[in-house]
Amino acid sequence: RPYSGEMATIDGTGSAPDTNLVQFNSAAFVDFAGFEVRNATRLGICGYPASSVRVMGNKIHGSYRNGIYFGSSSSDITIDGNEVYDNVLENRLRNMSGGWGQALAVNKTSGATITNNRVYRNYGEGIDFVVSDNGVARGNEVYDNFSVGIYLDNARYMTIDRNFVYSTGDTRFYRDGDPASGI
Repeated sequence: RPYSGEMATIDGTGSAPDTNLVQFNSAAFVDFAGFEVRNATRLGICGYPASSVRVMGNKIHGSYRNGIYFGSSSSDITIDGNEVYDNVLENRLRNMSGGWGQALAVNKTSGATITNNRVYRNYGEGIDFVVSDNGVARGNEVYDNFSVGIYLDNARYMTIDRNFVYSTGDTRFYRDGDPASGI
């Protein structure tokens, strides 16, 4: 956490290609809160595998690929109260046919709780649960993301509840002439 009343910035400007800025490898029982993470040349915040990690109250923007990503058998991940915007720059020209990153994603993760985040203006999906179980997406505001607002792929035992998913009409985030699908 930054010093009380302050926001520390982790800036990837000038870092080598494919650099993850904040990485939790085999991490457990970690809180990461109150940071600005910007200009990652790959992922802004990531963990694989990780357990009992909480990412809270951060601003993540300008990532080449994902803003936040947890995968590879991660469990008990909490992502709450973050602002995730202007990520997945690899697809900013909207010319990729698939395989782009996501603003906020969990992959091969059990027990991820994604709540109260603002996820917008990303050139990939907004929130993704892929090959994941027992996840929750609740109270998130998701808008102007390319392709899908909240995406479930091979996700089991999920709760998707009270999210506000919409388009403002900003055509920069349309796919094939249409706004992103909601869920």
